Amino acid sequence: MKKDNRTVKFAIIVLALTMIALILVAGTYAKYTSTGNGSDSVKVAKWSFKVGDKDITTAEESFTFDLFKTIKDSDGSANETDVKAGKIIAPGTSGEFSFDVENTSEVNAKYSLSYTVTNDGNIPVEFSVDGGPWVSALDSKNVTDKAIAMGVKETVKVKWRWAYEGASSTNFQSSQTDNTDTALGVTAQGTANTLTVKIDASATQVD
Repeated sequence: MKKDNRTVKFAIIVLALTMIALILVAGTYAKYTSTGNGSDSVKVAKWSFKVGDKDITTAEESFTFDLFKTIKDSDGSANETDVKAGKIIAPGTSGEFSFDVENTSEVNAKYSLSYTVTNDGNIPVEFSVDGGPWVSALDSKNVTDKAIAMGVKETVKVKWRWAYEGASSTNFQSSQTDNTDTALGVTAQGTANTLTVKIDASATQVD
């Protein structure tokens, strides 16, 4: 009789364990399960700026421009034929040059152009930047912190002239005379009077 009771108990225990296992197994397969993952990345915006024919991004570069490459007559259009060819100027001559400023960055920027004129003989030459007023020194026509959007190229044009007569000039009506012009020409026979224009450029990202 005791043996039968043990058999019954064992059968009950086995049955109970079987039912528990079935419940656990059923629970494993009877629910929603999902997995997932995500990621994001970013890169640094490119900084690149060109002035003239040089990229000034990583180092100070000297870009080329030729203010006195072509000497024009006083009308500013016809080539000067009354003065010896070459980089020689005289009353009644004029000229112009242009260069590009390009923001090749992936950010908006601003740039500054600083003009310095070295005029050893006080030659009565005037300058005009981008169609602005004629001035006797480009220092007063600095372009400071001018905005330029990413991917934009702008052309800067500088004109110069030496008026044939003082009355033809905006800034030298009283100081330029035939005598002062002649004195410059006479001095040039010994120690040549020279005129040098220097441009410094810088660029900065805007916030």
